[in-house]
Amino acid sequence: FWSVEVPKAFPEFNVIDYNSSLAFSWEHNCDNFITEYSLPFGCHGWWNYNYNFWKKIIKLDSEVKN
Repeated sequence: FWSVEVPKAFPEFNVIDYNSSLAFSWEHNCDNFITEYSLPFGCHGWWNYNYNFWKKIIKLDSEVKN
């Protein structure tokens, strides 16, 4: 929505290109990205998506409980 529809209504709304966005944050398919890119600045929803991938990278004091 934010990268496709909003710029149609507000042309001044800037959207970062795909390759640059990979340096900022990941959400899905992290195993695929790690082979080609450095870890991003952040991650989105790591406890909901790719938990097993992120738990090897993020040091947790305890398991996350939902």
